[in-house]
Amino acid sequence: MREEQGRVNIFEETMAHMTYLQIEEAAREGAVVLLPIGVIEEHGPHLPLAVDVYGAYWIMDQYIVKGMGFKGNEPHLLLHRSLMGSGGVSPYLNIHADAYETSFMWNYLPELVNLKVLKELKPTNLTVKDLLVWRKGGREARETTPQGYFGDPTAATPERGRESMEVYGKVVAEVIEAFLQGRYSPP
Repeated sequence: MREEQGRVNIFEETMAHMTYLQIEEAAREGAVVLLPIGVIEEHGPHLPLAVDVYGAYWIMDQYIVKGMGFKGNEPHLLLHRSLMGSGGVSPYLNIHADAYETSFMWNYLPELVNLKVLKELKPTNLTVKDLLVWRKGGREARETTPQGYFGDPTAATPERGRESMEVYGKVVAEVIEAFLQGRYSPP
């Protein structure tokens, strides 16, 4: 992503900027196409609605998937080994618009993070039971997280955003490579 004349260009160096001829050539050379899709939703009073658009591609953490009720061997999911704890230990259940997402945005798109509001936020201190209610969406989500975040966004730093994305990127690349080579098996 690059900022040009005050505008963020999220499609730079992606297939969105390529012609169909360039796509065909890349396909002949064995390129893999990843089409990231992210929802537009609230991410607390400190982040924009487009957080999931900017960080859309997601290979799921093995523990998060199992905690959401999946078995982990569903054909539509790719899982990576857990990175829990790689960003530091937190006493809070960090799920949404938390330190991870806030750090990501702060590193890559700092102009979209409202630091004044961020400094005033308090951790949500919610439990797994609260998560199961929150996942229902709608009224239940709003009642569980009235400010639209789940966790502790105040633990965010731009350095954490850069470091966690570097680690995550390597792990995701390994999973995708294993899948393409027919040697992927869920952790």
